[in-house]
Formats: sequence, C-alpha cells, structure tokens
Amino acid sequence: MNSSIDQKRKGISRHWNQLDDLDFANDLALLSHTQLKMQEKTKTIVENSARLGLTIN
Repeated sequence: MNSSIDQKRKGISRHWNQLDDLDFANDLALLSHTQLKMQEKTKTIVENSARLGLTIN
C-alpha cells in the first residue's frame, strides 16, 4: 500500500497528520478531498494490486 501512494500525497491533511487511507484486516478505506483525487488513488491501488494478483471489488 505504501509504495502505491508514496509519490503523490492525495489524502486529507489535518494539522500535522496526513491521512491517505485507513487499513483494516482485509479492507481499505481511502480518504480524499475531491472525487478526482479519489479516482486517481483508486486507479493507482488497482494497478498495484493487480501486479500482486489481487482484485478490488
């Protein structure tokens, strides 16, 4: 997950924290301010996950 979003920060900045995603056991909650940023982040995650044989549903 980290390598798929390290180059560009597209999450939510709150004071000194940068939240890009929330990771759970087998779920991922993406955070973004705009729909465009969310689409960019989702595309990057899908591409990187596919290289590992994972799919997003």
